Amino acid sequence: MEGYTNVVDNDAGLAAQICSLIQARGLHLNPPRKEVICALCRQQEPVTAETLWLDICAMKRISISAVYTNLNMLVREGIAKRIHRPRAKSHYALRLQTSPNSSGKC
Repeated sequence: MEGYTNVVDNDAGLAAQICSLIQARGLHLNPPRKEVICALCRQQEPVTAETLWLDICAMKRISISAVYTNLNMLVREGIAKRIHRPRAKSHYALRLQTSPNSSGKC
């Protein structure tokens, strides 16, 4: 999909960039928000909120409502895109482009 970047070699670096961007915008970076960002960075294609929730639940405890809340914030901030599909659940993908110097963890 043109304009979306979810396949990344350095997803931890991209997650760190997004976390920094969120903090620079004055938004709080709480543990659930950080988990949603990191999980979205690990995805190789657009995913549903439920798929993302299951991915996070394999490692951490998080509610489905926290996943939706944080995905909505990422969409509102222009970091992620909600993709509406006919007769299917919405999917989510990152809108940010990676930089070659990405490094670190969020």
